[in-house]
This record gives sequence, structure tokens and C-alpha cells, in this order.
Amino acid sequence: MRSVIAGAFLAVMVMVAAGQTWVSRYNGSANDEDQALGLGCDDSGRMFVTGTSWATGTGNDVLTIAYGQSGESLWAQRFDGSAHSEDLARAIAVAGGHVVVTGGTTNASVLTDFVTACYSVAGTQQWSETYDGAAAGNDHGMAVAIDSSGNTYAAGYMTGDTTGWNFAVLKYNSSGSRQWVGTYSTMDEDYVAAVAVDAAGNVYAAGCSGSPYTLSWDYVTARYNAGTGDTLWVRRLNGTADEDDEIRAMAVDNGGNVIVTGGSTNSGTGVDYTTVKYSSTGDTMWVRRYNGTANGTDWAYAVTVDASNSVYVTGSSQDTATDMDYVTVKYDASGNQQWVARYDGPSHSFDEARAITVDASGNVYVTGGSTGSGTRTDYATVRYSALTGNEAGVKRYDGPGDRIDQAVAVVLDGSGGVVVTGGSVGSGTGTDYATLRYGDVGIEEMTKSGGGRTNAGPTIVHGTLNLQSATCNLQSEIVLLDASGRKVATLQPGANDVSRCAPGVYFVRQISGTETVARRVVLAK
Repeated sequence: MRSVIAGAFLAVMVMVAAGQTWVSRYNGSANDEDQALGLGCDDSGRMFVTGTSWATGTGNDVLTIAYGQSGESLWAQRFDGSAHSEDLARAIAVAGGHVVVTGGTTNASVLTDFVTACYSVAGTQQWSETYDGAAAGNDHGMAVAIDSSGNTYAAGYMTGDTTGWNFAVLKYNSSGSRQWVGTYSTMDEDYVAAVAVDAAGNVYAAGCSGSPYTLSWDYVTARYNAGTGDTLWVRRLNGTADEDDEIRAMAVDNGGNVIVTGGSTNSGTGVDYTTVKYSSTGDTMWVRRYNGTANGTDWAYAVTVDASNSVYVTGSSQDTATDMDYVTVKYDASGNQQWVARYDGPSHSFDEARAITVDASGNVYVTGGSTGSGTRTDYATVRYSALTGNEAGVKRYDGPGDRIDQAVAVVLDGSGGVVVTGGSVGSGTGTDYATLRYGDVGIEEMTKSGGGRTNAGPTIVHGTLNLQSATCNLQSEIVLLDASGRKVATLQPGANDVSRCAPGVYFVRQISGTETVARRVVLAK
């Protein structure tokens, strides 16, 4: 294994669209496939992105990049395993001046070993370990967390002597010395999808147990003793159909309770969002399922909690008319459903949310991939009101290759910005890392699809808003949005009484053919 500063650092700032503060793309020296898979932020607003990048002579390497507050490239570290073959990072954690990534590296036997590396925020490698389990089989890191003392918990799976894949949770101290390896094994396959540490230092791992050949997985959540790695409790969940039940994400709230989510197959409803809350002692506090409007396939991919211990879950849900849509669900701390928000992209086709976060001002941000109108899949980042679930804005990003662009992670930068990353096809460069910062995920006044259009200036309105029938698409809804993106009225062609609305800036939004048009109006007294 070797770790080098990336030589051909082809990361560039590109022209930004409305609402974007910066866009940084990374195309590796081989001008081939570079896929971001994880994103983290430190207290100074620096961004750290990790994933995999193809290099001439070394195949896929782990590549970790740091960006400054303005999107400028600070450093890049490339991790090439001993076999100079397939290496990738699945996850990243940033805390206490440490940047830790974990994933897999191919060895000389063409098997995969667990790999974890720690860098300083300045880009200096502090330590790394390649871990080959006792059975010398396939071992892989899938998730990573850092506690308040600087200890690292890397989790994934390792192959057992007779048991196939097993849960593997590796604890390292701040110097990179491995302290213990926690496991969970059955005669089936078992792997960790998420790991978390609460404020008291309790360690949780969540994943699946079952068979990849018959898709008969169960949810598995386990707690480990932080000092010894001993398993304190394990909880399993099997859906009513006794078929495919897979955890995709986990969060820990302020009370030390653990929340897991994913998809669970139930009789009569197929795969549903299934969210479970456990106490720190393993008691099941509640289980909530969401079955979408089509009674079809509904997968949750991400979960987060706010300061009030409310739970927000997002993913992809099937609809009879619009195929797969983003669906975000909020539950209060007791598991009562507060709202459901659905986002259907402009082509009414495949839309899949992959990440979620919530800020202290009551905004929820969701990102993923959404089929555009003539643009294939685009990044689509949606802002909702945490209180009501009302959509407050959407930002879409179509890369220069005008092909597949899939966001996989979103974080807040601590200064009012929202940063997303993922893979985006460039113009002749294959897939590149593409990291974007939005200063505000608010109302989009123009879309690239169909050329887009804006107004020369706002329209001043006194009591009555007149919409000309010739400029309206009668097959789509026309809405009046306030400056935060909240829907305040449904409009019709002709005269609309808006005298009851408070004076201020509003937007008239309508999907018209292949473009979304938002026209600014000022309601005056």
C-alpha cells in the first residue's frame, strides 16, 4: 500500500448557476472514471470528499480531496493498494482535526481487504491500516465514525472461517492502534451498512443478515461495549413477507436512542420504508412503515434527526403516474407521522433521494438523482420546511456531459451553505467528482431544460394578479410561492385576487412544456 499526493490534480472551478456559490469538479489523470461516495465538513467550513478514482498503471485508487470555503482545491491524497488494482473508499468521517476514510483494497490474492486511513485536515497521512480477517477472505469497510476522544470506528464485513460474511467493527485509538474487533455472525451472510457513536460513547452498528442469493435479508442492529468490543445486544427485524429487509442508514438522537431505516418487504404492500427506534438498552420504542401511493417499491436510503429528536427519512417511492419519486417523511420523537413530502422531477420519471440533513433554522435538505427533461439524470437538491413539509425550493445540476449526474451526500458548511457531492459525467472525461455549494436552496427562476427563461424584471401587483391565458399551460398547476418557497395560493388564467397576501416578493411558478418558469412579482399595498 502506498499513499501519495495526487500529481495531476485536475480539479477545476466551473461557471456556476443561480444559487450556486461554487462548483468544483475533479477529473483524474487517466481521464476516466472518478466517483465520489462520501462527504464531510470540519468546523472551519472545509469540505472533504472521498471515493474512487482511476489512474494509469494503478487502476482504481482511493481518492480524498479537500476544498476550501470558496471551493478551491486544498489537497488530494491518493491511496493505491499493494496489488495496484481495485481500491475505493465507501465512507468518510471528519472530527477533531481528523479526516478518516474506510473502504476496500484488492490484495495479491485478488481478494479485498478492509482499509482505513486517517489524514490531518492539512492533508498529512497520520495512520492507515489494511486489515485481513482471520479467514483471509473478502473483507470490506462500509461505514466510519469518530468519537469525542478521537477514536475511530470503521465497520463493514469480514469473511469467517465457516460463516461467510460477518459484522466487523474495528476500533482504533487516535494514533491508529487497533483496540478491538467486534463481530456478529450467523450461518448466513452478515454485513454492516452504518455505524454510529452517541454522546456517551456507546457504539452501534446496523446492517443486514441473510442470503444475497434468495434476497431473504433481515434488519440487524447491535450495540458494542466501547471499551472491549463485546456485543451488548442485538436486535433483528423480519418483515411480514419473510423476504427482503435491508437497513440502509442509521442515526443517533440526543437521548442516546438509535434509529435505523431502509426497506422491509411486507405482505400485500411490497417493499416499504421501515424505520425503527431503539433505546440505548435495545428496547424497541417504535416501528413505522411507509407504503407509497402505488402500493409498490419504497426504499429509504437516509435518515437524520433534529435537536427535538424528530426523525426525517428520505429515499425513493413508487407512484402510479410518476414512476419513482423522492419521498421524505417526518416523525416526531414518539413516532407520530408529521408529514410526507413527494418530489417528482420534470420528466415524471425516475427520481431517487440518497442523502438528507436538517439545519437549526428549520430547513430540511434532500439530494440525489432526478431524471431531467432531456438531460437524463441530474443532481436535484430540495429544501423543505421542517415544520410543515412544504417545498421551499429546488436546485438542479446537469453536468457538462449532459448525461448521468447522481448526488450521494449533503452537508451543511456552518455558514449558511449547503454542499452536495457525487458523480457527474463530464465532456469527454467520463464520470468526475462534482461538488457544489449552494448559498440558498430557494426558488429557481430558470432551468437549463428547454433553454429556460427569466423576466426582465419583477411585476408590480396591487390586489389583483392577472395571468394571460395565452402564456399559461392549462395542463399544469400554476402556484404562487412566497420568498421562502412556501405555496400560498393556486392561480388560474385571468384575474386572481391576492389582496389578502402580505406585501412582499413572491414567485409565480409553472411547468410549461419542457421548462419550469418562475416569474417574480411584488405585491404592493
